[in-house]
Amino acid sequence: MESQGASRKLKGVLIKLTVAETQILSEALKNSPAKGGFQNLILHCWYHLDEQTGELILSELLLERINRYALGYSNSHWRKTLRTIFRRTLGANLDRGLTLR
Repeated sequence: MESQGASRKLKGVLIKLTVAETQILSEALKNSPAKGGFQNLILHCWYHLDEQTGELILSELLLERINRYALGYSNSHWRKTLRTIFRRTLGANLDRGLTLR
């Protein structure tokens, strides 16, 4: 997979998604046909996911976007989806304890 090599060169936080979390990310991608910010975030995460290992490198920008969409907007679908995928690895605030701007 060509995108795997590209994702390895990115700097950021390495997390490992479970099979269930990967499946939820895949379903979110399939169920989000629009071209909005949330859909773009999901697509970006999927593009940088190594499907074989479940490893995903999250840049500071991606961490900020995940945090903002999960906690800063009132859309319950976005919140639930992102919390389900990332809460185990990033913690309750979905920021892995990093200070976000």
